[in-house]
Amino acid sequence: MATTENLVFGDGGDTYSFSFPYLKTEDVRVELQEFDASQPVGDQIISRLTTQAFTIPVGNPTTIIFDAIGVDTVYQTAPDGDVRVTSTNGYPVRIRIYRFTQADAIPSTFFAGSAIRAQDLNDNFDQILYIMQEKENALISIQTGGIGDNTIPTSAIKDDAVDSNKLRDSISTDSDRAVTTNHIRDNAITTAKIATNAVTTAKLDDSSVTSAKIANNTIVNEDVNSSAGIVATKLSFTQSGTGAVARTVDSKLKDVISVKDFGAVGDGVTNDTAAIQAAIDYADSLGTGLTTSSGVGIYFPEGTYYVASTIQIPSTLDGVGLFGPPSKGARLTTDQNIVMFMVGEDLSGGGDAASSNPTYSTHFSNLAFFSTADSNNAVALQMNRTPRSFIYDCTFWNFWKAIVGHRWNQSNVDQCLFSVVGGRTNAESFIELNGVYDSINTYTPGGGLHITDCEFNAIDTYQISYGIKVNTVDGLYITQSHFTACTVASLAVTPDGSAQNNKITDIKVDNCYFDNAQSGSVQVLLGGSVGAGGLYQRINFSQCLFRGTTGEAEYCVLIRVTDAGSFDRLLKDITFDQCEFTQAERQGLYVRGSSAGYLEVSNLIISDCTFSLNNYGNNAALLGSGFNVEVYDLTAVGNVFYADEYPAATAANWILSNAATNTHSVLVSNNNFSQSNCSEVSPYRTSLAKHLRMFVGDNILPQKGSTVSESYTTTTSGYAGGTPFIGSFTLGTTEQVAVIEARIVGVSTDGSDEHIAREHRTVFKTGSGGTISRVADNLIRSVSTLPSNSYPTVVIPLNANGNAWAATTAYAAGDYVTASGNVYLCITAGTSGATAPTHTSGAALNGTARFVYVAASDNNQFAVFVSGDSGVELDWTANIKLVTAN
Repeated sequence: MATTENLVFGDGGDTYSFSFPYLKTEDVRVELQEFDASQPVGDQIISRLTTQAFTIPVGNPTTIIFDAIGVDTVYQTAPDGDVRVTSTNGYPVRIRIYRFTQADAIPSTFFAGSAIRAQDLNDNFDQILYIMQEKENALISIQTGGIGDNTIPTSAIKDDAVDSNKLRDSISTDSDRAVTTNHIRDNAITTAKIATNAVTTAKLDDSSVTSAKIANNTIVNEDVNSSAGIVATKLSFTQSGTGAVARTVDSKLKDVISVKDFGAVGDGVTNDTAAIQAAIDYADSLGTGLTTSSGVGIYFPEGTYYVASTIQIPSTLDGVGLFGPPSKGARLTTDQNIVMFMVGEDLSGGGDAASSNPTYSTHFSNLAFFSTADSNNAVALQMNRTPRSFIYDCTFWNFWKAIVGHRWNQSNVDQCLFSVVGGRTNAESFIELNGVYDSINTYTPGGGLHITDCEFNAIDTYQISYGIKVNTVDGLYITQSHFTACTVASLAVTPDGSAQNNKITDIKVDNCYFDNAQSGSVQVLLGGSVGAGGLYQRINFSQCLFRGTTGEAEYCVLIRVTDAGSFDRLLKDITFDQCEFTQAERQGLYVRGSSAGYLEVSNLIISDCTFSLNNYGNNAALLGSGFNVEVYDLTAVGNVFYADEYPAATAANWILSNAATNTHSVLVSNNNFSQSNCSEVSPYRTSLAKHLRMFVGDNILPQKGSTVSESYTTTTSGYAGGTPFIGSFTLGTTEQVAVIEARIVGVSTDGSDEHIAREHRTVFKTGSGGTISRVADNLIRSVSTLPSNSYPTVVIPLNANGNAWAATTAYAAGDYVTASGNVYLCITAGTSGATAPTHTSGAALNGTARFVYVAASDNNQFAVFVSGDSGVELDWTANIKLVTAN
């Protein structure tokens, strides 16, 4: 058998020899084969490549040299621009060098009469010989080893000539399988060549179908079995938007924990307590929170979740958010007297904050909380030292206390509804704030709380005592909220007297509506039973409406000390600005102490407020006071008082109204009393025990207002206290008021260095019988070096029916009396004698008291008295303005 091919394995070189003759160099062919000798015969060739990238040297016609290819291929590597025949896939490369003699033309053609060369004739015969040798070898190969690879082209096989009967079963285990995957060209078998249902799962090798073999969108939902069990880690998710990255669905779903992941049913009957607790415990196990991550959400899908026992959010779980759908279709309900959610360590009863851990950033949103337990102790949320928490768009129904805070600070309650409906009869409060015991810092309140845009109400009947009950706080801000129908107080700032509930500071209430309180109740209650050293300070109301139902709410605002207290306490920096007080059963604003507790109020400011339809006999429409009250620095400026719409509102004592009240530094200015039909028109009562440094002026008085009726200017030289300045005013026999403003400047004329500069404002009124009395004498500014036994300036009425002189009575400097038709001024304190003074000039002793003659009695006159019996002569000038009610 003639040799027509040589087989040699690549050795990493580029030059290989062969041993067969050939006619033309193009008849020499080369095939590169990846060869796996471990496979059965017929399956050893993994892949093959026919190449012409070689040359046959002129001087060495039985040698091939592979061309430099410049890049690596499966069969060749090309370092340094040369070529190496070694497989990059790890298989040996077998080089098949074979002859394929062309049969399309003979080498030489002979014509009639031409010469015949032996070489031409031999070439023709060699062509025939070589072709016959090649065919013979091919036939021998078929007989001995089968048909060689690629020896029968597909064009030589008749259509449908090879049927399934001619093919050995593909699952046969012998080594003579007729058709292997190596014999099937890529993409050679199309779907048109495969009969329906011909390929079963048994015919598919494990992992033979890869994602690359499956066209996009070819597998639809119906093709996936319900028990297929595709885990979420195998599914991809990519958010829309620029910069989005692919994540697994497993990772995406773990962004939020659902209570239904842990078995919650949400049918309103099944006890879901354990499932909800399991979800929270799982969140805690993740180590989430502000210190380690951005927190974790626990989702309540729409449904009703029955809670039978307390759910604990531990102090180790920071940054957890419990939330439902925006419709608040997730409801948590209980019929047990429990705390539904205990956030942090239980600090009720005072606790010890020093040994407890704070629970940061607990959020509740879009949830509805319901209680059907009609007895004490049902609480929706107890917040124990939980800073930066947030309660948003939640609803609370029928709890004894909806939210209880213990040292709850830096948190927000926003857009929530608190309500009590039919069936609940003894609810305590919607929100209650308490302090806690701290063994390091004694007792510590919560603070920095913001309550915004919330609704607090009882529906149908009065069923809850307090809207917000503040036992202690250091920073509370309530804005744009509505309170209605509480039986005790809508807002009660009332410490209970315990050591941990003893401090109220920095409360600001802005743009709130307090409405429709029950009979005997108040809208705002400031006071209570504060422990020793208790303090209220910086409490501000701005642009609020306090409205009772006519005949219902006793006071709009009540500042008081309960009888349970037994020590003094101080309310400091209390402000009402641009507020309206209306329809109280008694006063709009009332201040009172108790028989056992003294109340001090400091820096009470009422400005630009409106008081209307407030009525209770002759008590105050603005500010009433009772029992043991001491008021320092009271300012009432720019307010309006009227009662024309409420005929029974005959209250007249607009500022202070009780004899037990003492006032210091009172400013009543630029108020409008003109819209009232009250029977008594004075801006304050005459029965004040003290009214030191009181300034009353520039007010519009009831009925027809007030005007400057007379103005005086007088200059006196060498005055030694003998003749005071006498001015006149005319008042009717009904309630009228006159205000005298006197500005006096004087210097000594006897060579001494004595001088005075004083400004007075004095208020007179006439009673129902026409008696004129001085109800206030305010020393606004004073500079004086006169001796201490003098009474430098005073303004008094020359009232025949005024203070009658009495024997053996103690008189103070500045007291004035009438005797024998004359008016006398006491300039040296002492006890009067047995008989009344009768002198009509200068000063004289009467007992141990010294009285200076002022003038004869005249109900329509007043006296401005400058200096006294000091021996000091003054030149003085007085500018006096008399303002009377028209």
